[in-house]
Amino acid sequence: MLNRIIIKLLIVDPNNPFRQTLKSLLVSRFPAIVVEESSCAKDALQKIYDFTPNLILTDIRLPDLSGLDLTKKIKLELDLTPEQVFADIDSNVGTVTTSSPEA
Repeated sequence: MLNRIIIKLLIVDPNNPFRQTLKSLLVSRFPAIVVEESSCAKDALQKIYDFTPNLILTDIRLPDLSGLDLTKKIKLELDLTPEQVFADIDSNVGTVTTSSPEA
């Protein structure tokens, strides 16, 4: 019998329709994924403690902290060093900027 690898993903984004659409798409295509959602950094930190995801997708612009600050809190409070790639979509220009900063 094959052991299925379970990926535990947390999506942190203030846009509810986006989170639900992404979750639905991922769950339908990847049977070994479990997805939780959060709309803000405070809720995300609690879900990280409770759900212990091994992958977190976060928006840079959150209502209470930036995604960068959330990543720093994860590193400091949970002693984790996440791999990071940040993407920012500029709706006015239609460009995507990515970077991998040091946290």
